[in-house]
Amino acid sequence: MPIELANMLVCGSTYKNKERIAEPTLETLNVTVIDELPRQIRRKSDDTLYRRYETDRGVTLAVKNFELARALFFHNQYLIRAAFSSKGLKELAFFNEDLNEPKIIFPDSTRYPVSNIRTKASKSHLAWLYTDQLAARSFFSIFEVVNRIDSKGVYEFSFAPPPVLDWNFEVAGIYSENRENFWVSEILTVNNNSFFAPEGLMIKHPKMKHLVQVPRKERKYLKLPPSVSDQFRPSFPGGATP
Repeated sequence: MPIELANMLVCGSTYKNKERIAEPTLETLNVTVIDELPRQIRRKSDDTLYRRYETDRGVTLAVKNFELARALFFHNQYLIRAAFSSKGLKELAFFNEDLNEPKIIFPDSTRYPVSNIRTKASKSHLAWLYTDQLAARSFFSIFEVVNRIDSKGVYEFSFAPPPVLDWNFEVAGIYSENRENFWVSEILTVNNNSFFAPEGLMIKHPKMKHLVQVPRKERKYLKLPPSVSDQFRPSFPGGATP
């Protein structure tokens, strides 16, 4: 399966006629992270490692590395390719850190579509990636980890997530029998309360006549379904689970 489809790969989903269909029986939960537990655990039912976060609802959130990376970074095929590239975010654009006129500048040769910087959420997300050092470091850790893996062997996806303390997540999944743990199948929305774009940050794109201003605060943004170019959409006759 092409790597560009990474933002469509959600546990339990089915696919039919270019559409991703979420598992309808999952419960939803809205929580704020108050702490991160240091050790990942392996769930017996799917033999997969999960990161764990304490929440304000008294339940421990357990989420797979891939789903966390998908929700935080895999918003379109261009960001996905950059995440697995040695150039990282520099493959797409350049951040001019001038305090008076900070800009995210796309080169004249860019193929990054203007449609991916139309909404407040997409502009805010791009600003977070390019101006927050912890976000940029986490993004590049995907390439670093994958590049260290022997391609001949079977491996589990891993990366170094950014700190998500005080972030709000809306998730879908199932509770453990004692309802003390919530196993996340899908992250629906993310509300990053800690990020503010630099004052006056603009985006320069060769196909736009004017600079695009980035909102200082646009916290909550929908993560499902992420946009995917039609040429990369899967089509499984009759529906199938990858």
